[in-house]
Amino acid sequence: PHTLSVGHCQRCDTVVEPLLSLQWFVKSEPLARPAIEAVESGKTKFVPEMWTKTYMHWMTNIKDWCVSRQLWWGHRIPVWYHPEDSSQFWVARTAEEAFEKAGRKDLVQDEDVLDTWFSSSLWPFSTLGWPEQTKELKTFYPTAVMETGYDILFFWVARMMMMGLYFMKKVPFRTVYLHAIVVDENGEKMSKVKGNVIDPLDVIHGATREQLVQKAKEGLAPPQAIRNIEKNFPDGIPASGADALRFTLASMAAQGRNLRLSLARVEGYRNFANKLWNAARFAQRHFAGFDADRFGDAVRDSKETASLGIADRWILSRLQRTAAEVDTALEAFRINDAAQALYRFVWSELCDWYIELAKPVLNDQTNEISVQRAKRAAQGSLALALETACRLLHPFMPFITEEIWQQLPKPTGTPGSIMITMYPVADENLVDEEAERIVGAMQELAVAVRALRAEYSVPPSQPVDVTLLFGSVASLALTRTHESLLRTAVKIGALTLGEGGDPPAGTVVSVVGGTQVCVHLKGQIDVAAERVRIERDMAKTDKERTGIAGRLGNAAFVDKAPAAVVEKERERLAELDDRRARLQESLVRLAALA
Repeated sequence: PHTLSVGHCQRCDTVVEPLLSLQWFVKSEPLARPAIEAVESGKTKFVPEMWTKTYMHWMTNIKDWCVSRQLWWGHRIPVWYHPEDSSQFWVARTAEEAFEKAGRKDLVQDEDVLDTWFSSSLWPFSTLGWPEQTKELKTFYPTAVMETGYDILFFWVARMMMMGLYFMKKVPFRTVYLHAIVVDENGEKMSKVKGNVIDPLDVIHGATREQLVQKAKEGLAPPQAIRNIEKNFPDGIPASGADALRFTLASMAAQGRNLRLSLARVEGYRNFANKLWNAARFAQRHFAGFDADRFGDAVRDSKETASLGIADRWILSRLQRTAAEVDTALEAFRINDAAQALYRFVWSELCDWYIELAKPVLNDQTNEISVQRAKRAAQGSLALALETACRLLHPFMPFITEEIWQQLPKPTGTPGSIMITMYPVADENLVDEEAERIVGAMQELAVAVRALRAEYSVPPSQPVDVTLLFGSVASLALTRTHESLLRTAVKIGALTLGEGGDPPAGTVVSVVGGTQVCVHLKGQIDVAAERVRIERDMAKTDKERTGIAGRLGNAAFVDKAPAAVVEKERERLAELDDRRARLQESLVRLAALA
């Protein structure tokens, strides 16, 4: 027997029957030709550039455009005809114009409406007062950048190009930035039928599982979608705020990739917002007596920067590097790189390093002139770093940055809102390569000590004795001069500095740039217990590694599984190999403590 495949509605599962009807078309090839030439000549460019090929393929193979729709809303087709004879029709702006053209008044307007994209294609100039030659039209047409999703490249961008060139004789925009599409964390397009839709408002305000299910039922979602919601969101969605969601999307907006929205990532950036907030609260407690005008004048006068401490000079230099990096990334539409640069500066350099290095200075209650001068320098550096960081972050996290910025000390004459301040640009006068080199060297040593402590589960609050054996006299002298930075950055008991030689007995060792970092752990940890813990971790790592290696060694899996899944497995295998190597190295070091 023969079977017939009949289309069914995805939502109500009823048969969809085709119906032939008369439609209105626009001949597209004459409109497409100038739009092709505009891109070929470079008048309009696409970012990412790969979409140029897609645009050109569609435009060079364009078909006539069906512009009529049978809907209750929209712009009516501007066509009139006699109700009993539609073979002759009149196109006009108004009914009166149609009556005049036809020489009769017993005409009716076609009931169809224009395709949504036909109306939308006029947007670049119709919103500016066209067809009148308004001041707005002359000022803002053509615009510099058009930003939209790549999924409507044909529906909207191409049609705006065609209509703009036809009516205005100019391209509607110079650059088209096509952003990625938000999909779920498995890479699947969000769909109410699948039950994997994440409503931004639920991420911002939070929602219980029951609320998510109720919303889906009210939206007439099918039973399978309800089950998927219960499976995908067993604990509901925690509230993360608008800033965290916005920053998550920006940080993932790599060109040419869809955004796999993970609620865990949003939660991570909520923690980032909290980190910034807590840094601002800490700063507020230490701004007593600070004069923003005086500090601003001093910083602009290079002769006065000598009053800044090495950590102050370092954070202000890193701030300029970050501003330059963000500016370069935004100019190139690398939104994710700009976001990551800001994340790195605020979380690591400002909060984890500078604030910790500045605490002893800010908390010093001594009335000596040198101490008070150092405190003012730290206050000013912290205020300037926070204020500038807020301005840099404002497009990514507008709400928290405005709130913090309002509370920070600022020079006289500063505008009343962060929204109308100048976006920061790097100040080359504050770039300090020497400060970056010195603090960077101390950071490397501190990180090495922290890593060895963490490797053997030594609590951060527990002091450890450290011996540093340098490969050069210059490195030894540098560390002696700035030993206080190292002690502030990591909890150290006795610190011994030397040149070359063998590591002392009872230490675990890491080598950083020719320097042996030796942490004395003998007697501080339970060697036998640590060996058991490390061997247990190695066994767990080996078990997971064997499973992944087996899957990747299976040709059927590699050939049939989605490429993204295979690549993720390969990345995980590399991570496990690296972890096993580090655990093996830990065992070798542990032997020195036995």
